[in-house]
Amino acid sequence: MAIKFLDAIDLTGLEIQNVLAQNNPGNPASALGEGQFFFDSSAKTLKYYNGTAWVELDGQGGVTGITAGAGLVASSSTGAVTIGPDYSTAKNIILSATNLAGTVVPLEAHVIYSDAKGVVNYAQVKDLPFTANAGTVTGVTGTAPIVSSGGATPAISINDFTGANGTTAGTKGSVPAPAAADNVKYLKGDGTWATIPSGFAGFDISDGKTPFSVASGNTVSFTSSTLSISTSTALTVGIDLPVTGITAGAYTSADITVDAQGRITKVGDGGAGTMSSFKLTSDSGTDQTVTDGQTLTISGGTALSGVVGATDTVTINHDTFGTAGTYAYPSQVVTNATGHITSITAGSAPGTMSSFTIEADSGTAETISNGNSINFAGGEGIVTDVAATDTINIVLDLSELPTKSAKVDSKTDYLVGLFDKGADQNKVIINDLGLSLWGAPTVDLSMASNKITDVTNPTAAQDAATKNYVDTTFAGSGALIYQGGYDATTAAPSVGVKKGWTYAVTKAGTGNPAGFWSPTLEIGDLVIANIDTPTTAADWTEINKNIDVATATVQGIANFPTAGGLSVSAGAVSLSASGVTAGSAGTASKSVAITVDAKGRVTSLTDADIAIGAGQVKNFCAEVESCQTAREYVETVGGSDKFTVNHNLGSQNVMVQVYSNASPFDTVHVTVERTDKDNVTVRTAKTQAAAALVVMVQKIGS
Repeated sequence: MAIKFLDAIDLTGLEIQNVLAQNNPGNPASALGEGQFFFDSSAKTLKYYNGTAWVELDGQGGVTGITAGAGLVASSSTGAVTIGPDYSTAKNIILSATNLAGTVVPLEAHVIYSDAKGVVNYAQVKDLPFTANAGTVTGVTGTAPIVSSGGATPAISINDFTGANGTTAGTKGSVPAPAAADNVKYLKGDGTWATIPSGFAGFDISDGKTPFSVASGNTVSFTSSTLSISTSTALTVGIDLPVTGITAGAYTSADITVDAQGRITKVGDGGAGTMSSFKLTSDSGTDQTVTDGQTLTISGGTALSGVVGATDTVTINHDTFGTAGTYAYPSQVVTNATGHITSITAGSAPGTMSSFTIEADSGTAETISNGNSINFAGGEGIVTDVAATDTINIVLDLSELPTKSAKVDSKTDYLVGLFDKGADQNKVIINDLGLSLWGAPTVDLSMASNKITDVTNPTAAQDAATKNYVDTTFAGSGALIYQGGYDATTAAPSVGVKKGWTYAVTKAGTGNPAGFWSPTLEIGDLVIANIDTPTTAADWTEINKNIDVATATVQGIANFPTAGGLSVSAGAVSLSASGVTAGSAGTASKSVAITVDAKGRVTSLTDADIAIGAGQVKNFCAEVESCQTAREYVETVGGSDKFTVNHNLGSQNVMVQVYSNASPFDTVHVTVERTDKDNVTVRTAKTQAAAALVVMVQKIGS
């Protein structure tokens, strides 16, 4: 009986090897679905189900299309197809054939002939099979005379000759018979035989720069992008310049269009002056096109007038404004909208100053009249002097500024100076000038017993270190820092203590609360903090200086007597061998037999058979069954394709088996997911009948 798989099998890309398709004599009574396949043992074919019918694969394959090759025609591309020679189209069997070299022979080299019924061949003229026509020409007699070279040669018809073999030797007008070895000669017009010339040997052709050879059988093609070439007449190559459509004739002031080869493609008479049109443009306005027969008008604009003075002359004059003349000391000048002066009013000669007013940032404005003097007086820090008749120097002299008696307030007091690289003279609050704006000191910098605050932690070797940096770098860093003495009868230091702080015990004790230190700290002992803010004895490292003899409750110097079986060598204490081989005893099927001496040492260790009757253990069978039951779970499921089985075994180390809940109760294969320690999920590819499956779960290990 076959093993049932109720879910798909995923081989993760691996092969199924040495497998046979299901054998069945004929189609199954019902299909399982699209893609089912089997081997029909009656028809000896492989079949698959396409969703509606069984499709047979006979192993013979199939032709999906037929295409006729060169020189062949096919009646169709599918179904019943007839293939035959092509005798009619441009790709007929003769023109599609190739010579022995595998290339298509030029049409002019082909002669089509038949040397057997139903067989069509082609060849060059020189290759025609004439060898089957045996015989030798011994003489030719005609009724018309054959004259010598230079005379008229009448046409000779085969009917003009007589004789049983087409020849009559010795008659009037006859020609001499050729020798037996000269049967490849031809008869000339003068009645003599001549040797057939050798075949065409080819020729060279050149454009004057680059020659090339034309061999027998080659074709020379004449091509041109501008010339018309024709070979419609045998043995003639016609080369003509194509007609452009231009009417031959004479043109006056011609308008001419030529192509890239310099040919005239369009021509027409022009005007008498040859002008067709021109474009008129200016500083503004829309461009205008002036054509033959139109009039170009040149008009005067604002303050301009135009006058036609001759056939080809236009004069532009500036319009007159005002009255020409000389005006002294003009008191008024009037212009129009275009900036032209329309009138000027003469004034009187310039007079002397009457008066003017001077003002300053403060004080009362003063009037300066003729004859008055202005005194430019310097204030604090300003010095003035008359340098020349019309020059007064005003100089800044800071030495005149008074001394500031009160203390400078850097948050409100100003410092005056040149800023922005000397471009701006301005003031700035002293507090806004950072120390980095001043130059580096050239001598030791004294802080006058003041602090430097708000300093960042150092990063370079020569940076100044802050108190915080030192405290956090060394105190609490694990480095040993001596903090003084410690009275061991008091509480151990805690708050503010840093890792590495070290105390020397100045008074022995067990701390507070009593027993904090064990063993008791003695005078001279050291205690070192293992962490910041230690709170227990475990947070300290204790280094004992004075060690007493050990007692039952106090650690100290101890003595190890060898009479008890101990060995002492170089300060090392060891237990002598008891004679028992080191190892283990007891297995799943063996118990352990042990012998010990008065010191509790094992002197014998062996395996012993386990022989325990059920009656020797109280409730043995019930306990075993109880344990076994707690490791197993069975549940019947069905009616779906997914089942959650709650086994409550408390482990994902479970083994799951599923079998059919109907005869013959065979094992089936499903997808099992160990969802968690108390549940497994069973999946099948299709929905199962109610109570169709039995799920068995067994816990493995702990």
